[in-house]
Amino acid sequence: MLIPRARGAKMNAGALRAEAEQLYRSKALDCSEAVVHTINRALGAPLSADALKMASGFAVGMGGLDQDGCTCGALAGGVMMLGLVYGRSAAFGSAPLVLTKSKELRDWFVAENGTTSCRALVRGSDWSSPCRLEQCVRFTGAVTAKVAEMTQAVSDVAQPDLGPILALISATTAPAGKYVESAPQAASA
Repeated sequence: MLIPRARGAKMNAGALRAEAEQLYRSKALDCSEAVVHTINRALGAPLSADALKMASGFAVGMGGLDQDGCTCGALAGGVMMLGLVYGRSAAFGSAPLVLTKSKELRDWFVAENGTTSCRALVRGSDWSSPCRLEQCVRFTGAVTAKVAEMTQAVSDVAQPDLGPILALISATTAPAGKYVESAPQAASA
């Protein structure tokens, strides 16, 4: 069971990096999920388990199970969490800060790794090899640490206003901020 951190806990980028890396390395979560889960916990778990479900489709370069993945899933998870902190919470609201922060994260990632393409990042590595696993562990941890640094000032001052966002996902099966394990629903006969 995934347990949220206490609200108001300080974000330690190094510890969060290690947490996200371990979640990915252990195969508990994929890259995008590990970033979203770890940053969500650091922010006091304002999002429900449904946020983790939303992050699932961004893993492996947005579903690149046949190894033709597009954008790195860890990077996509990082952008989602920047959206949580800096994004708009109402239709037609202003969103320039989240776009600036997303570009900053993308530019940093490209400077560090040369590309945002999952396919290019892992090119030449057998998908099931330990080398490829460690590459993706590194990307997952690095993005988590960078997002923690980019959101530290916000988390030190105040929690984001999540009322409108939580209203949009109010059909969740768990109370906001709580992760629950759920079994897949059996098909009706």
